[in-house]
Amino acid sequence: MDVVFLGYILFQLLLCGHLVFPTFLSLLGKRRNLKSESWEDESLMQPDYAIIVTYYERLDFLSSLVDSVNQLNYENYVVYIVADNFKGEFVDIENDFQKIKLLFPESPLKSNVRSHLFAFNSFIREHDRITIIDGDNLIHPDYLVNLNRAFDRGFIAVQGSRYPKNLDTDYARLDAVGDLYYRYTDRKLLFEAGSSSTLSGSGMAFEKVVYENFIANYTMEGAGFDKVLQYELVKNKYRIAFCGEAIVYDHKTDNSDQLVKQRARWMSTWFRTYKHANVLFFKSIKALDLNGFLFSIVLLRPPLFIIILLAILFTVFNIIYVPFLLLIWTIAGASFFKTFFNGIKELGATDSMLSSIKRSYRFIFSQFLALLNIRRANKLSVATDHTLKLKKENKIIR
Repeated sequence: MDVVFLGYILFQLLLCGHLVFPTFLSLLGKRRNLKSESWEDESLMQPDYAIIVTYYERLDFLSSLVDSVNQLNYENYVVYIVADNFKGEFVDIENDFQKIKLLFPESPLKSNVRSHLFAFNSFIREHDRITIIDGDNLIHPDYLVNLNRAFDRGFIAVQGSRYPKNLDTDYARLDAVGDLYYRYTDRKLLFEAGSSSTLSGSGMAFEKVVYENFIANYTMEGAGFDKVLQYELVKNKYRIAFCGEAIVYDHKTDNSDQLVKQRARWMSTWFRTYKHANVLFFKSIKALDLNGFLFSIVLLRPPLFIIILLAILFTVFNIIYVPFLLLIWTIAGASFFKTFFNGIKELGATDSMLSSIKRSYRFIFSQFLALLNIRRANKLSVATDHTLKLKKENKIIR
């Protein structure tokens, strides 16, 4: 058999494997009989949290974030808000200065990790744990309480759930659908199968020393600090817990331009960190490390829209050249769609979200445009630019 033809077949089998992988995780999790969201016991202890929030240039959604902080069912925390390269005006917010610290770096940092390090250097006391929140997030009142339930079981890192707070455009609804799917497969199923939840940039928490050591040695520029962090944790045989009840509410992408910029940064991160996935894959096999092995497969998976586009392309070729592969793609596709719809429905997809899937071609096209912008991804805005229904919240008290 010709080497090129063999490679053509093997490559497709690998892509089909990624489509079937969530079903495998589900079966493995059922065999282990573990439930990632069953954190029944409630600790009476209140470890001290540093809640780090980063903004760039503007302070959009600051007032609503502060309102959600003020409703936390928790006492032992301080919020550090880093306003990097701030260019706004000032307006009052309700601010308990013992709980909320507003930080303004003298020179632009242009990096989440550098902003986090700036917050670390501004701590008013020693904290036990760190949690990272995006500036456009809202925090559930029991967020910290539920994080504690996972930490109390010995985990040093926890990823919570990000729920959508806006579903008023097709782009926002489709972004929310994608987030539901990845929450189901890459966090819930992966953790229940004995591996680690992936990190998602916000709604994640760590024992202080863990994150402190990471940012002190982090050197990569651009987006993707969470991808490097999760690799370092799993490489060193730590498991990242998934706690579905630790909830933050995330602002989803509203329009195509915003989506293109965001996805270009994400795809750039995948390509730049692909080598980590390879290292982890072979290292985990050598060490017989289930956590690392399953996690590395998730890291090796191309962005889903790329798999979909390749599947369409290969289907056309297979009709002519390799008809038997059509059966394999059909089985893999059926497995994927079954898991996809079961997963998003289990996690609460609304009727409007399900209806928006019919118009997903626009979402996929925007991601294709993002792929074309990947070379200049790190030159795009480092902050997500929310343009719909944005309150004017660009003034604060120093």
